[in-house]
Amino acid sequence: MEKASVLISLLPYRIPADSISKRRTRSIGNLEGDYRIIKSLAVISRPIWSCKSEGSRRSCFRVHLYKSADNFQIPKMATETGSEIMEAFSAMQEHESDGKCERIEEAVIFLGCTGDGKSTLTQFLSGNNRLRSEGQNGQFTINDCSDKIGAAGTTIRSQTIFPNLIPHGNSGRVLLDCPGFRDTRSSSTEVTCTILTKRALKSCSKVKLILVVSEYAVMEGGSRSAFLELVKHSFEFVKNFEKFKNSVALFVTKVTNVAITDKAGNLCTVSDRDIVNNIRKFLEETRKTIEGTKDVSSEKCGDYANAVFLIDLLLRGNRDIPRICILRRPSALGSLEDSLDLQNCKCFMNNMIENILDFTQISEDDFGFSISAEAKLQIFKAVEDIIERVPLITASIMERIERIYHQIEGEDDMEHVSQVFKEQYEKWNDTSEKLRSSKLARDFLNCLLDHMQFCLDSSPLQLTNEDKDEEKDIIKLQDYIELLELMQKASNEEFPTTSSHDIMSTFDRTFNAVRNANIWYGTMKKVPKYLQAYDCQSRRNSDDLAKFMSKLEKWINDQEGTLVEAEHFKEEFAKICSKDVVYQINFAVSPFKLKHLCRLCKLAFAKNSIEIVGNRMRIAGRYVLLSEIVPKVQDEINELDIFASEKLFIDCDFSAVGRKMQMFVAVPEWEVTGEQRSIVLDGVPGETDLGVSKKGESLGMKGKDGMPGFPGGSGGNFLGVLINLKNAENLKISACGGKGGYGQDGGEGHRGEDGTDAKLPANQEELFNKKYSSGDKCKTKNERGYSFFQKIHGRSAEFKIPGEKGKPGGNGGNGGCGGEGGFPGQVLFIGSDSCNLPKVVAKRGDRGQNGKGGRGGLGGKTGISIVGSIATSGMSGIFHWKDSESFRSEKVTSEEVAEKGLDGKSGCAKTKSITPEPCEYKNFIQPLADYIGWFSSNFETESKDTEYIKRLREISNFGKCERIQAFADELIQLENLMVAHEDRTACRDKYVLLKLYILYFSSITYKFNAEDFKILCFVYVITLFRHASDLREIPESKSHFVSEVAQKIVAGARKEENNGGLTYGADYVSIFENIMLKLHQYEALEFEIDRLAGVSLTAYNKNLVREEVQSFKDMIEGKLERN
Repeated sequence: MEKASVLISLLPYRIPADSISKRRTRSIGNLEGDYRIIKSLAVISRPIWSCKSEGSRRSCFRVHLYKSADNFQIPKMATETGSEIMEAFSAMQEHESDGKCERIEEAVIFLGCTGDGKSTLTQFLSGNNRLRSEGQNGQFTINDCSDKIGAAGTTIRSQTIFPNLIPHGNSGRVLLDCPGFRDTRSSSTEVTCTILTKRALKSCSKVKLILVVSEYAVMEGGSRSAFLELVKHSFEFVKNFEKFKNSVALFVTKVTNVAITDKAGNLCTVSDRDIVNNIRKFLEETRKTIEGTKDVSSEKCGDYANAVFLIDLLLRGNRDIPRICILRRPSALGSLEDSLDLQNCKCFMNNMIENILDFTQISEDDFGFSISAEAKLQIFKAVEDIIERVPLITASIMERIERIYHQIEGEDDMEHVSQVFKEQYEKWNDTSEKLRSSKLARDFLNCLLDHMQFCLDSSPLQLTNEDKDEEKDIIKLQDYIELLELMQKASNEEFPTTSSHDIMSTFDRTFNAVRNANIWYGTMKKVPKYLQAYDCQSRRNSDDLAKFMSKLEKWINDQEGTLVEAEHFKEEFAKICSKDVVYQINFAVSPFKLKHLCRLCKLAFAKNSIEIVGNRMRIAGRYVLLSEIVPKVQDEINELDIFASEKLFIDCDFSAVGRKMQMFVAVPEWEVTGEQRSIVLDGVPGETDLGVSKKGESLGMKGKDGMPGFPGGSGGNFLGVLINLKNAENLKISACGGKGGYGQDGGEGHRGEDGTDAKLPANQEELFNKKYSSGDKCKTKNERGYSFFQKIHGRSAEFKIPGEKGKPGGNGGNGGCGGEGGFPGQVLFIGSDSCNLPKVVAKRGDRGQNGKGGRGGLGGKTGISIVGSIATSGMSGIFHWKDSESFRSEKVTSEEVAEKGLDGKSGCAKTKSITPEPCEYKNFIQPLADYIGWFSSNFETESKDTEYIKRLREISNFGKCERIQAFADELIQLENLMVAHEDRTACRDKYVLLKLYILYFSSITYKFNAEDFKILCFVYVITLFRHASDLREIPESKSHFVSEVAQKIVAGARKEENNGGLTYGADYVSIFENIMLKLHQYEALEFEIDRLAGVSLTAYNKNLVREEVQSFKDMIEGKLERN
């Protein structure tokens, strides 16, 4: 039949009851017999490296069970070499199983001298029903059919070599049967027994102590020396009995069944109570004797004091009950279960254990040991053996650690690799100092083991089936150190550090590798920062970069794995980046390490993709330079998308004036280089050379009025998505409307008509039809109204026939008014509320210069006059034409001209100015969704900006808005979100996108009716003021009201679909109409919005909102007019 037994060592856990097997214990009279016992026991437990209990591998163990020991090799004992301890220790390590132990919370420890029956007592109390009494002639002994106690009469040596844990019935507690004091076996057995007892106690949390003694040591008239020896050993084992004063009891075994005659003359046995009283009397007499003894040695004085202290504890007891129990000898053949006397004893002992004694929490230092001088000598030799074995074990473990480090270096996560080697280097450096300062072997090896455990525990890799040898090395080293510590405690000796040179040499080799790895990966952690700087990125297309990457590939692909000298590496690296970043590299670099640098360079200098579809251009990559984009933006491109996962360098100006450019830039980090940079998306100015309007068509006609100037073009739109903008103060983004063109100058007025020349009439009688006295001035005028006679001199008279006066010139035409300025575009940013933003200029274009008025036409000239004189022949002074003796005349040109026409007025032409074309808006939600998808597909797993993308996903979640009321539905959700969200600024981005979506919808919708305009005005104006306001200052009640109004819009739209006609109620209709009417008066509009929805604007934002309101009004009114 197979036999098995359990050795519990290093046990911080309780053993399951079914794991306890048979333990063969027979009388052995020679040294080799010890090992026949050992081979039937379980080996010392080993650490389970996959377990992480209590943060240390040293706190999790296995229990090992053997069912067959046929293949167990008994070591030869080399008493002359002193290696018995190591041989015994090694023998117990040859086999193991994977059974796992639980920590022992409560244990009852049985202590006593060899042969006092501790094993029998514990088996009896545990409920072993195979205990029987055997013998003859009234002499009975207890034997165990299951061989769990020694055979009767074999008490020369301890039958319990190793501590034995036995379940205490169904109580859940454990009985710990310790090896006996005064064991006389070999020193190896003595030390091993001591060590294993120590380990067993280390596994317990709380204990009760049972001191076991045979009756002969406490019987009246018996030998007090046996009792005092128990006290001596007990106090050597328990360092502070005061701590256990409520946890100690005395169990007396092998009590003889003494027959006496009672008062009635009947034969009976002495009662348990009387026996206990006899033991009390013995203890009291012993105390008196000790107290009366004088002139004793200091050593005995201490032993006597301890004996008195223990006697007082036992007699005083708990609750005035003496802590003394007995176990009688059997009085008849048969099972102990059938013995009423023994079962009564068992009942009293269990009551003492369960109800009288208290458990005491223990620590490792509560117990001590005492061993012989011979055992100490063997311990010193064992320590030397341990120190000789450690270097090879250390070298093996270090190789394993180096392989783990090599695997860690192969990871792609540079941040993690750098952090691992930083932590490792700090630990290695600290351990190096401690090892060099360690004077004791125990401290040195403990420090070394703790360090190697740290290295393996902190590694992300776990031991695999291929790592069994390394696992055994770790276990072996741990066992050696555990053995060393226990031997030190057992011997009370300190073992100095010897033979540490080989260990330190192995340690330093790995330490230097860790140091170099820490420097390299710490440097590599900084390299991306330098590679993504503009100085490096500006060389991305340079020959230097191409040459360096070629050399890097050559180093890595070197078949022989040649190391690259530090100075050579630095010299080449300096061609693409600052040499300062690698100044710490003072060691040759392996190709394996260079792979990380190569990967970083490939990521940093990866080529960007460029996609052109129709009039849209999209650039995507990790790092983007604006200077690379500008030359590639052709004239027909009016949509520009820039995607980057890391950084955008704005290193040049970009101008797209007049293209109505729709620019979308989504990059987490922006950096402006240079003094000042600008992105100009302004509208094109209106045409300036319209010439001069036409001159008056005929004499005296007014010149034509000039035409109004052409309007300026609308500005483009810009949406930036970012987290941070460096040097924001050096960037200006402009999306102003173009300036209006010049008004046409008015045409000149035509000159006036000239007067006709004077003519002598053919019939002179018609001119001289009256007689005049001499000296009289003729008043008569001809039919043209001119005076005929100018002066009469006696017999002659002067006359003049004037030419006709000219007509006034025509007026000049009025100049045309200057063209209206174009509408501004939008320049908006989302993604971050905290970073500085660039200067933004987005205003409507200025009105163009008015045309000048045309000049008035010159007046017409007066016709040529005829002047002359007439002489008379008579003396009467009266003359007639027929009497005239002579007539003289001549033509005289007049300088007289008619009035000049009036000049035209500047810009007063009555022709109405031309309304600018509305802005063109892009649906920016689409490129935003494209960017999120692109970023997530390519970079999200490696980027630190996952929160950035997560936020973009949230704000870009818009429904499809095909009708105006759909925007009202979005407004409802936003207002409710703003009320529910603690950080209201997170809602701002969504208001930005809603505003852009409304503008895009307005620009592509060609027909608006009055009702649409009212609703659109309400939704847009609320959104505009929300975007520009400090949302934290908006009362919740205002948001609730806006949401309520928007709900009415949605409900009204549903009624329209079902019944025809929008129905909102008079109150809501007046709200819409008031907002629409007040678009012309900004102050009144702001007051109304503040009353309804709440407004919190800065002065700067107020001006922006004012201009946007005006632009929106003009754009919508223009659409209404065209409809």
